[in-house]
Amino acid sequence: MKIVFWERGDIHFINAIRVFAALVCAPLAADVELWHPIDISFTTTATFANPFQDVSLDATFTGPGNTVLKVPGFYDGGNTWKVRFAPTKVGNWTYVTSSPDAKLGNVSGSVTCIANTQANVHGRISVDAANPHHFRYEDGTPYFLLGGEIDWLALIDISDATLVKAKRIIDMYAAAGFTQILMNGYAWDTAWKPGKSGPDDYGPPDMFAWAGSNGTPDHSKLNAAYWDHYDKVIDYMFQKGMVAYIFCKVYNKSVNWPAKGSKDDELYFSNLAARYQAYPNIVWSFSKESYNEPDHAYIHKMMDLITAKDAYKRLRTTHDDLGRGADYAADPAMNTNLDFRTDQQQANVYATAIGQRNQKNWPIYNAELAYEIGNDGGKTYSSVQSKEEVLKTVYEVLMAGAYPAYYYTYHAWDVVKTTEVPNGLKFYGFLSGFFNKTRWYDLAPDETLLGTKGGNHCLAKAGSEYLVYLSNGGSTTLNIAGAKGTLKGTWMNAYTGAEQAAGPFPSGSANLTAPWSNAPSLLWIDDGSSTHVNPGIRGGTAQGPVAGVSGPYRLAFYSLQGKAAGSLQSDSPEPLSLAGKSNFHPGVYFVRVTDAAGISRPLVKVSVPE
Repeated sequence: MKIVFWERGDIHFINAIRVFAALVCAPLAADVELWHPIDISFTTTATFANPFQDVSLDATFTGPGNTVLKVPGFYDGGNTWKVRFAPTKVGNWTYVTSSPDAKLGNVSGSVTCIANTQANVHGRISVDAANPHHFRYEDGTPYFLLGGEIDWLALIDISDATLVKAKRIIDMYAAAGFTQILMNGYAWDTAWKPGKSGPDDYGPPDMFAWAGSNGTPDHSKLNAAYWDHYDKVIDYMFQKGMVAYIFCKVYNKSVNWPAKGSKDDELYFSNLAARYQAYPNIVWSFSKESYNEPDHAYIHKMMDLITAKDAYKRLRTTHDDLGRGADYAADPAMNTNLDFRTDQQQANVYATAIGQRNQKNWPIYNAELAYEIGNDGGKTYSSVQSKEEVLKTVYEVLMAGAYPAYYYTYHAWDVVKTTEVPNGLKFYGFLSGFFNKTRWYDLAPDETLLGTKGGNHCLAKAGSEYLVYLSNGGSTTLNIAGAKGTLKGTWMNAYTGAEQAAGPFPSGSANLTAPWSNAPSLLWIDDGSSTHVNPGIRGGTAQGPVAGVSGPYRLAFYSLQGKAAGSLQSDSPEPLSLAGKSNFHPGVYFVRVTDAAGISRPLVKVSVPE
């Protein structure tokens, strides 16, 4: 049996369809997959004046390797409380509940975790220890953050359990390469489009997050129907591999919030943590535009509350704003409970991101950088820019080694035209597809390598990989120093997605001229290591050790649809043979190498002929 590798030019297909997977092993039982949330329900015959406040419920889960997770429960209406749990390791888990109520407390049970089979699920996102300006999933896959702001996402289908509108817009952004949506935990209305300005205006929403109304709220009780609906939206995002960046609070959307730091306020934050921490696609953000909250001690207290309640330790941040009041994220006495910095900057975005990278070794996210004008030339918010201007600002952020978010005027706030595809949305499919061919997480901004700057930027790992951005096409020079061999390159037109081969590039000064005039252009130059990951398979002939692996490794095979197709284990870095292994039928597969330390390499597409 012989394995045939696709050429490098086809590797982008892997990223385009976003096929990724985690562990492959034989199912232990038909129960719950790795990292997938399940609800465990508990009932009592007792009655309470206020079940949201008068009784608590926790469950302590013990799993493989003596892993212990203490997960808070939540009241879900009637006589029902739930604990939402997602196993973090394959194997058997047991649990026991704790509650002052006799029927809810001291209840035990078990859950069997089997392997994850969903290609969009990779486990928890954390800051990459090896590249702390970037993120990585639990299964080792790098996380490329490309955000889109749809604040009202959970509010547009509030009376429709089928989520027709929410699913449509989530699908739209996922297909364009976005990996995250910024959304409100709750919001009421916008000052720039107050009331019901038209059929696509969803502020004020048709359902309140608490008992009562926004005018006369009862913050001591939550509206279970609202949160059940929110559950459905989060779950669909999970299925699509889309991260939910949740603004716990928002200060300029006319919400009548509970008193700061009160028992009712803690109920709201605790409810968010209890209901959504089990989902691996969650980011906690204290607030949108948290400069509106001058009390840093209060921010710190509520983020600490989230942290204490969250057994899974999802990423934490707050949407701050450098230059508008006190800067929580820049305060070393306070920002210890943040994992990365979120900011909003519309000017000097490159220089600002570089400065923020130098301040602290964590990821930088410019989550509000420009606002794309409507397809009809209209706007909802007062500020709008052309799709080209927005795209160029996005690239300024990316080329600083930071991450961007995209705004479309008819999607971002309470006016949401869910059937309208923004004219500029296609640009981001080109962008994400191109970046995901590179090792962007290993590259650092270095403009000193360029001869002509003025809007041109460079990300580099000297001697092996470079990503050059020319904001208006044109020419520059690049200093390629220390290359061990001749490098090859690929140009991309950021407006059309057209690609063109470039090079070869030997070590030394290279003259670069974009193939297109007056269009932002990217040039990726590398030594082949970014996509030439040898998965160590040959048709019975050893051809050297697996690239980048110094010890035992595991090979996981997936169909083109991302379904698990089998696995092989090696006790040494030498290649494995598929010869004689009848469980691998002829066909096309994706293969991932995971080394003994649990670090996974990018997927490689292979063909197994007859």
